[in-house]
Amino acid sequence: MASPSVTASDFLMYSAMPVLPQAVSPSLILARLPVPIVETWQAAEPAQFLMQREAHAQLAAICGLEENWDGYGGTSVHADTAASAKHALKAFLSRDLFPDLVPNSNGTISFEWTSARGEAVVEIGRTRYVGVIRPKGAANYPIAGDAGTGGKFEADMMAIAAVIVAGLFPRETLPDTQRSFTAGHARRTA
Repeated sequence: MASPSVTASDFLMYSAMPVLPQAVSPSLILARLPVPIVETWQAAEPAQFLMQREAHAQLAAICGLEENWDGYGGTSVHADTAASAKHALKAFLSRDLFPDLVPNSNGTISFEWTSARGEAVVEIGRTRYVGVIRPKGAANYPIAGDAGTGGKFEADMMAIAAVIVAGLFPRETLPDTQRSFTAGHARRTA
């Protein structure tokens, strides 16, 4: 008898699940996990996987802060803000942007990046987001729009992530060099 095949995403999801009674629905099991393990299967370096998991854990901790969390009347994060921040984090992590996550006393969440090329901040609230990208030696790039969980917000976050990567964390490109390879016994130069 052939054993059923298990996909990589099934393995990751079920290998990380706590032991629960059989009568519990899968959606309830997923809701009890402290941090989403992997939403879709993608090959990631172990360090990236751990950094993504840590970013999700930090966001969950910030979203769980109670009223007066800072001792000075800090407002807790509203569910709408939390949902928007989760979508933004997903967009940023998809571009390998690992932000510093900062709770603000007004109930918003800031995503911050600093590099030798400049800095960027995106602050997400219940209904709006604002921010600025400050590349060194160039004009500031202010950003603002409507927060949410819809397609427009997600597209905005992906576009912002692309601008941050291009301005602050560009991928180093190697100078064009002559490459050679061997095909059969004849040497070719590309």
